Amino acid sequence: MTRLLRRRGSIDTERTRRAGVLLALLDGKLDRQTAAAALSLSDSDPVVLATARPTSDDARESDAARVVDLVALHDEYWHPGAAAALEAGEVHLLLPVATHGHVEERLADRLRKLGADLVTAARRSTRVALTVGFGPAVPGLAQAARSRHLAVQVLDVLRGDPDRHGPVATLGDVRAEVVLAALLEGEPFDDEDPRLTQVRAILAHDAAQGSEYAQTLLTYLGTFGDIVATAQQPRSRQRRPQPSPSRR
Repeated sequence: MTRLLRRRGSIDTERTRRAGVLLALLDGKLDRQTAAAALSLSDSDPVVLATARPTSDDARESDAARVVDLVALHDEYWHPGAAAALEAGEVHLLLPVATHGHVEERLADRLRKLGADLVTAARRSTRVALTVGFGPAVPGLAQAARSRHLAVQVLDVLRGDPDRHGPVATLGDVRAEVVLAALLEGEPFDDEDPRLTQVRAILAHDAAQGSEYAQTLLTYLGTFGDIVATAQQPRSRQRRPQPSPSRR
């Protein structure tokens, strides 16, 4: 029994340490290289940030602690370099992902399953109902805060219409709602992650090949699908106008 208690204490200490590293990274108090070393990750490893939140605001503190333990356990099963941290009633998860071996939808399926497992475990063990939102995969710890920001926006959509969306969603599941909510709030929204996967693929191809498929598509949409009118547009008109340099 003493040995088990010591092991549990060691696990709790390590989880607390990793939680502190994650919160410091997300708050901008720790640079990505230091955080990566503390979490035994490369600072360029792709990661997904998730946020879990009780559906009720009156969850007991003891229940919240048990939820954090459950989340941390699932987190560690996902990847040894994962971390979980409680902040202002929300549990943030850092999930390293191997994007090179998974197409986007396959990764989304894995994330949804993880979210569903968390919801089920919390309900069975603590009777706390959770909602879980996943941000996009980002190419390194430097962009972890951006993924967390979008995960929180996904959560806000889930809480706004739980009957429609259920307790778990990725950014791709509620992309339109996230963008619309930002526009209605008058927030600047120039983040590339909420763009459709197909649009991002076209932009990436254009950047790599020097082609103009994306701009041609915009021209096509601007002519309401008139192929002839699109073809007749001079290439210079199909390009986006560049802002002129400001005069001093």
